[in-house]
Amino acid sequence: MKLETSPQRVALGLLAGAVVGAAVFWAGAMIVDHSPFTPSLHLAKFLSLTAVTGVIWLAGLLVLACPVWFILHRLRARGPLAAATLGAVLSFLFFFGAMTNWFGLNAPGSPIGAATLRDLDWRRGLEAAGWMTPLGTLVGLVVWRVAYRRVSQM
Repeated sequence: MKLETSPQRVALGLLAGAVVGAAVFWAGAMIVDHSPFTPSLHLAKFLSLTAVTGVIWLAGLLVLACPVWFILHRLRARGPLAAATLGAVLSFLFFFGAMTNWFGLNAPGSPIGAATLRDLDWRRGLEAAGWMTPLGTLVGLVVWRVAYRRVSQM
């Protein structure tokens, strides 16, 4: 089987991935949030958090995933395993980096690169990356499923 795509399918896949990433992130945030349930408050949280995280997921897909996927596509690594792996790896690196001040390159109160390994909050970074890696895997699979179609060869 051969996999094909089009620019329209790619755009739709990226949008679907951003929506799924935002919705699942919202669901996780609501599970962790221990405030009493009030529909109007949760609707407001849902709309604001989904909008913000949707934009972040879309930006991440465009800036981080698209260039790497372009290379994978050219190398004919176009299957669901490649998409899931790319989503997992990029999510892990991004969230682990974000939670450790970009691996110590941007430590608060010190010049860039002045942080030592012991100054970084590795545990917090691993927790965030561990929670977000499965979500990145799911987003990668959603983008792949929407963007690609199997075409039978004659």
